[in-house]
Amino acid sequence: MHPLSNSSAPAASSDGRSIIEPPLQRSIADLRLQVECRDGVSRLAGLRQRGCLKLLFPRRPAADALEAVLVNISGGIAAGDRLDCSITCGTDTQVLVTSQAAERCYRARQADAAATLTTELVLEAGARLEWLPQETILFEGAALDRRLLIRMPASATLLLAEARVLGRRGSGETTRTLALDDRIEIVRDGRPILVDALRLHGDADIRLRRAATGGGATAMATVVLAGPDAAAQLEPVRALLDIAPGVEAGASAWDGMLVIRILAREAAALRACILHVLSLLRDGRPLPQVWRT
Repeated sequence: MHPLSNSSAPAASSDGRSIIEPPLQRSIADLRLQVECRDGVSRLAGLRQRGCLKLLFPRRPAADALEAVLVNISGGIAAGDRLDCSITCGTDTQVLVTSQAAERCYRARQADAAATLTTELVLEAGARLEWLPQETILFEGAALDRRLLIRMPASATLLLAEARVLGRRGSGETTRTLALDDRIEIVRDGRPILVDALRLHGDADIRLRRAATGGGATAMATVVLAGPDAAAQLEPVRALLDIAPGVEAGASAWDGMLVIRILAREAAALRACILHVLSLLRDGRPLPQVWRT
């Protein structure tokens, strides 16, 4: 059984009197992974798993990289959850981290605190980390505060993809009362090179309907390649994005970093575009099995 916290919220009865709703169980998780390179192979050096976050390590024959699959055994994210994750990639390691499935962030009660997810990724000299979780689906009324911090030296390489889907559009759900704060920060040699902050509070559908914000998009992704040869991928990526169906996308490169932004009205179109982009940036190497099932 993982640690739980309780959350209660006042409500009003039909005659206006204040009542206390029963406390709800909330998940608390702390996951820490350390990877080191021994004899040219990236290996597990340390692992701590407490609460609902677990890691699986698929066996890959003749693989130099360590692949880890993140699993949230609580079945999704609820308001009031507190999930912390820390991953350290040692010198010259090659690490791929993905998730078992799309993450779901459920509706919050009006008085509930937002779920908080804090992730810190540390890359040491010569390390390569591919942070490729599957998309996060935010249900109507979801409340999420998520922070992703990456620290790396100039000699390391980072490939990152973060996708967000607003509502379960297949069942007609809209996102009229969303509370999302999502921040990605990349620090290289002690200097921030990217701070990507998204804040969507209130009626997200109306906000993203405007041409200057989302043009009607309900799914979005940010893909980042930071490393010595990142800029060389700019033109191939732009050529791919120009013919990608069902998306609006663009790419820019500066300061040893390639940043790609993708918007789509349909989650399937967004996912298909991400798969093509990642295949290109990974030199055609197969994506993790969980992405292909």
